[in-house]
Amino acid sequence: PGPFMTAAGQMICGGVLLVLIGLVVGERPTTLPDTSGLLAMAYLCVFGSIVAFTAYVWLLQNVRPALAGSYALWVHGAPEPDHDVDFVVAEQDVEAAAATLSKAGFDIRRLPEEWLFKAALSVDGPVLVDVLHRINRVPVDASLIERARIEDVLALAMPVLSPTEILTQKLRALHEHHCDFAK
Repeated sequence: PGPFMTAAGQMICGGVLLVLIGLVVGERPTTLPDTSGLLAMAYLCVFGSIVAFTAYVWLLQNVRPALAGSYALWVHGAPEPDHDVDFVVAEQDVEAAAATLSKAGFDIRRLPEEWLFKAALSVDGPVLVDVLHRINRVPVDASLIERARIEDVLALAMPVLSPTEILTQKLRALHEHHCDFAK
């Protein structure tokens, strides 16, 4: 099956399994959610999983992002981060990546630094995704993406940068005017 059908099957099986486990352990709804609760659930189902996953699959097929930053380190055993997720894309693919995330409902935020853009689910919402296309003033190219190994990340196979690559880039960012080892 294709990636969309595989993801749909995983989401349906996961949902059914969670309902069954809830019933087995004795969880029962005591009241029905109000309208705002139902709308919030519908929003999360549509934008949080279906639209976002569709955008990610499209990116994988057409742009080839690689997971970077602290989530990539988490895949390799570091503590789980509690902030946005970082992806790298080749510099020539940055506009296609921004357009795809925008079509998926993300608010794209361009920064003056011009080496990344940020994506959030709403204009006022917190940033969820950083998409980097230059690292330490060097454009991301296909060779960096190709060096990323395919890893399972929350049931998705995706290219993930190596810890050595990530830490090397973090160390290259340090200099005499910015040497904060806590970052």
